[in-house]
Amino acid sequence: MSAIDDPPSIAGPAGCAPPTDRRVRRLTVLRWVAVATWAVVVGWRTVDDGFAFNRELLLLYICTGLLAASIGQGRRMFYVIRDWLPFALVLLAYDLSRGAATMVGRPTLWHWQADADRWLFAGTMPTVWLQERLKLPTPPWWEIGISTVYMSFFILPYVIAGVLWLRNRAEWKAFVRLFVGLNFAALIVYVLLPAAPPWAAARCTPADVAGG
Repeated sequence: MSAIDDPPSIAGPAGCAPPTDRRVRRLTVLRWVAVATWAVVVGWRTVDDGFAFNRELLLLYICTGLLAASIGQGRRMFYVIRDWLPFALVLLAYDLSRGAATMVGRPTLWHWQADADRWLFAGTMPTVWLQERLKLPTPPWWEIGISTVYMSFFILPYVIAGVLWLRNRAEWKAFVRLFVGLNFAALIVYVLLPAAPPWAAARCTPADVAGG
């Protein structure tokens, strides 16, 4: 490369790093301080209030963590807002639309799914049978694992989305499309076939359940 092509050097005192290098180091330190502060705050709130199963709070945790991890990374802080705000708004719209079955006047279905289960399993409701045997008066040790797997549904997809966003935004976009599409597909099925929970369908009539 010729001298004309070389970028102009920034003069500074002997033994001192160029201003650009100092700025990068300061931003790196700031990023790690911000990430550590975020981890302490989230950890403290989790210990104090429990895990964030509320979708809005969970997204707030993830987005603030991504913002902290994006300090000094060019336009990545802008990308956090650009990418995650529409994602959050779509999920909010999904939450607001979960009463769509009531709005369109679809009655809750109480019998056909329970009858189908009994027909398939020789008169037994498998979900009720399983709950009656797994839900003991004194929780056994393995119930912790089962409960953890169940509750992970409310947290893990968003954590995976955050990790994918940091690693590869193309993979993140594909994941988000599938996740949102699957949620809305399930919503459409529920609007068309608003089924009562299996335990209620097995034991209750609509009159037994408030709002049934």
